[in-house]
Formats: sequence, structure tokens, C-alpha cells
Amino acid sequence: GGVPPAMEKYVSSQGNYVIYKPQGWMVKETGTVKSWMIIVADPRGSLVASKGGGVSHRGQNLLALVRDTVQPFKGLAGDFRFENVWLAPDQSRLVYEYGYTHPAKGKRRGQAWLALQGDNYSLTLCEAQVNQFAQDKALLLSSLANIRFLKGAFRPVSDRAAPAVLPLRQCRLGDGSASFLLP
Repeated sequence: GGVPPAMEKYVSSQGNYVIYKPQGWMVKETGTVKSWMIIVADPRGSLVASKGGGVSHRGQNLLALVRDTVQPFKGLAGDFRFENVWLAPDQSRLVYEYGYTHPAKGKRRGQAWLALQGDNYSLTLCEAQVNQFAQDKALLLSSLANIRFLKGAFRPVSDRAAPAVLPLRQCRLGDGSASFLLP
């Protein structure tokens, strides 16, 4: 609810992507030779959205990759739990909600989308305080939907050929809070 915040353009330090984010929010980039992550957060760090990808060190084992991606949460909070998990029949995509108690930020709730095509994965997360998640989920997803990669900014990091470009179809979340183009 309420009036959406003013958005501002942010160009990455390497000039490889542009993101339109709520005014005053911070952007952090992390990465290795085989992976990258873009994190967008409000000034207090209570609303966080991130998008990343790369080459899976777990090969084509999506469930092992999930265990690795949630390990930092489990190390931070012993009460990490999965909620509302959906796994594609071919085990190439996983969507889950999660909850945990952050030592400094209190009770948190989030949702994650993880996809694996060959050895290449993509991960999208959005997270907020338990009592803010439902109302701010659309804003978090909007920030992620407004990332635009500049042509030639990234090249495949695996030794294999780039994956085939799959046709995209419009998908809408069950609660109507957001829609995506997904393969």
C-alpha cells in the first residue's frame, strides 16, 4: 500500500549493468571468477533483494546447490526453516519461502527462486522483517525486475557453450504481487 517510492538509476562500478532502485537505497556487488551477486537494500538493511548467478560448483545437482546457498543463513541463525517449497519435476527450478531470526535484525521472512541449466545457475532472493514482507515484497521484486545488463557485459564463465536462449512466458505470483517473464 501507499505511494511507491521515487526510483533512481544506478550504474554499476564496472558499467556492466544498470538498476533502477528506490531513492537512497544502497547497491552492493560481490563475485568470484565463476559467480556474481547484486544486492539492493534500504538504508537500514531491513529490506533486501539480491540477484546472482554463475557456474555451479555442484554441477547439475540443484538440491546440493540449495544446501550451499542456505548455509550462511543457518550459520547466522539456528532457527532457519524452509516454508512453502516448490521443486520442478525435472529438478531444474526451486522456489521456497524461508524464515529465521537474525541476531541484529530480528525475525526475518524471505522468498528465493533458484534455477539450474546445465552447470549455470541463477538465484533471486528477497527478504524483510516478518511483519514487512507481505507489504514490501512487490517493491523488492520491482527492484530486481529493473536490473538491465548491458550488451557484452558478461560472457559465459564455464568452458561449455552458452546455454540455449529459452522462450519466455508471462508468470504471475499467486497473490498477484508481481509478474515475471520465465522460461
